[in-house]
Formats: sequence, C-alpha cells, structure tokens
Amino acid sequence: MFITSISLNVTTAFIIHRVPVIWILGDYTSKMHVARPLTRTAAISAFITSWAPILLTAIMPSAPYWAFGFSGAICSVFGADFVFASGTLRVANVVKGEQGLACGLFQMMTQVDAIIHACPGNSLTRQLVTRSGLPSSQL
Repeated sequence: MFITSISLNVTTAFIIHRVPVIWILGDYTSKMHVARPLTRTAAISAFITSWAPILLTAIMPSAPYWAFGFSGAICSVFGADFVFASGTLRVANVVKGEQGLACGLFQMMTQVDAIIHACPGNSLTRQLVTRSGLPSSQL
C-alpha cells in the first residue's frame, strides 16, 4: 500500500501540475453536461477503490494472501490518493478568501464519508465470520 500510495501521489502531482484540476475531477457544470476526457481517470480510480472492500470482505481462509488481502490493500489507495489530492486543490482554487476553512471542511466531509463507507463493510465481515462458524481469531 505504501509504495502504491507514494507512486499515485507522485503521478497526481505531475498530472495536476500540467492540466487544470477541473479536467481531472470533471466539469459537469457546462451546458452540454459532458465531462472532460481526463475525468475518466478519476472514475477509473474510484472504480478500482470500490473493489477493495469487496476483496477484503470475501477473503477465504484457505486462499493465499496475494489473492485477496494484497489485492484489496492495493486497490484501497487508488481513489483516496488521486481524488482527495485533486479535490483539495480544486476547493483551494474555488474559494479565494478562506482557503484554509474550505479545505478543512473538505477534509471533514471526506472523513465522514470514510466512516459511512466503513460501516457496511464491517457489518458484512461480522456476518460472514458468524456464518462461517470459525472463531474470529482463526480468520
């Protein structure tokens, strides 16, 4: 996860430096309601991130670590590292006078979002452990 996270942050830094942030996150405010081409990168990273809880929840005890655990850990950092960095810069560019307040509010909302998304995964994992009949220490 650490190596993937660092490489994604460096990639995001190079992309943001060369293209406007609105091209990465999407410009849905235009009259045609068409996203710019680089929005696909944000959508792809969000799609990859959405597979992380599925892979981590569906871990089979007999499967090797590389099948589910490693893949889920790698997938979990894509959306966060790409969209969060781009979103913070976008919020800072939109609000000129109160950038610190705007970025703090953006961070708070992403933390609330992370909590909301963690609860269903934990509930599903608990149900799968209960149904498997194995003690949680063996999983």
